[in-house]
Amino acid sequence: MGQCFPLPDDENLKEAMAKHAHNHEFIFNQYNFDVDTLPGSEMEKAERLWRRKKAVEARDAARKSQLERRRLQRLEKRKGPRQAQQSSSASAVRTHLVFSRCERCKS
Repeated sequence: MGQCFPLPDDENLKEAMAKHAHNHEFIFNQYNFDVDTLPGSEMEKAERLWRRKKAVEARDAARKSQLERRRLQRLEKRKGPRQAQQSSSASAVRTHLVFSRCERCKS
């Protein structure tokens, strides 16, 4: 407000602005985390667990993708490229429905 118009010399206005600035700082400190966490703190432990969980999820997704590629390769060997391609498109839809955490759905 003071950037657009000069502020009147009113004590009530100054007190209200100081109160709102303090309230904003309180809310900001309550919901925003430090980027650099202290070693051994609860936040550092939580970040470590979160990174571990994400690594396991990525590994599981890579494993599922690898298994699906192997399955399609076996299917191609058994049937032939043309029939395997037709069969794999229907299978891909089923696989997509079964594995709801596929890469295409993450947005």
